Amino acid sequence: DVSDWPTLQCRRMNRSLRLIRNFPWGPGLYFRYRTDAGAVGRTIREIEGQYLKEMAAIWKRLHGRAPDPELLVLSSAFKLGLFFALTVEGGLKIPESDESLDRWARELGGQMAGVMGLRLGR
Repeated sequence: DVSDWPTLQCRRMNRSLRLIRNFPWGPGLYFRYRTDAGAVGRTIREIEGQYLKEMAAIWKRLHGRAPDPELLVLSSAFKLGLFFALTVEGGLKIPESDESLDRWARELGGQMAGVMGLRLGR
């Protein structure tokens, strides 16, 4: 349990980076099947929906108000774009050392946390 949004995002980014480092083919499968009309695609979209609900509940608990739903989706999209960049041929390379990975997670997690502060021209 965490007491602030940036710490939560940094911890989640750390777990995600470690997962991708260990299973680099995972995001490719995700992107391949997330729009599939079959059972796998439906399951992925259900999990995405549950993720957004959980993140909205955490945001509300930490901030005392519901998040902007558009920004919550956008924050997730930024993360997915990063994960795609980590898995495409010639893309970003996840550091091998845990120390460097932790530094990446802090920096990237901080950036992802900041997405929720955007105003999108409002």
